Amino acid sequence: MSPTSSPTTISPTTAAPSSDGSNCFHGDSLVELASGESRPISSIRIGDRVRVTVERGDTAPIPTENTRLSREGHPTPHSPVGGPSSVYAAVVFVPHAPNQRPEDFVEIQTQGGHTLRVTREHLIPARLCDRLRESPPASGDDGNPPLASRPHAIHLMRAEDIRERDMCVSTMTKPSGDRVTSVRVQKGKGVYTIVTEDPSGYVVVDGVRASSFGVNHFWANAYYDLHRAGFRWLPRSLLGCKAVVSFNNLVGAMVLAARNAVVAYR
Repeated sequence: MSPTSSPTTISPTTAAPSSDGSNCFHGDSLVELASGESRPISSIRIGDRVRVTVERGDTAPIPTENTRLSREGHPTPHSPVGGPSSVYAAVVFVPHAPNQRPEDFVEIQTQGGHTLRVTREHLIPARLCDRLRESPPASGDDGNPPLASRPHAIHLMRAEDIRERDMCVSTMTKPSGDRVTSVRVQKGKGVYTIVTEDPSGYVVVDGVRASSFGVNHFWANAYYDLHRAGFRWLPRSLLGCKAVVSFNNLVGAMVLAARNAVVAYR
């Protein structure tokens, strides 16, 4: 599932939105299993234990920012923070069946050597690295205050709004901020994401801390609490069957249609 054309260094905002609302990772993106093996996200199955990010723990360096993300994606600057740390959590649902769906991917490269490829509206915790030099993008998770209000706090940002040189993302080697050195859009095939039993809704993909979702982290993560409950009580074969995956996609399409109707009405 390698990209089908040479990357083009263009503004990510020129990428077309996904036709079905899929806000996901490229199928070749790597996740780390509890065994230490790294595998493409396209090969991950329900029950696999993968590396995720949680707010507290002692298995990874602690960032210096006195801020964290609430479930709504808003910064809560007065909350005590332990910083992101890594544990392994079981995958409770894989929203996409094997696919070769063509998509525009935003490729984000960092100073620490990490490369993440995601669809344009996928959500990534990010912040401004240095003093604010100009007005930053005002968008992030729906309802998220603009970065200008707290430029050095961590905010959920759409991948299309991540800006090279000025912004830092959280990686496992530099959890407090790994400077983005390149942002470009390229064609690719295969869109995937995973949802784990960890209630935070975050995962570590290609060494970068990211939401499992796009557009709105809080509501998507809350919806998948149903799948987390199902994982504890239902057979895994049932959760992974075509009917359940198709129904889940139908719900996603309905939510997307409702969202687009609201945007059009505004």
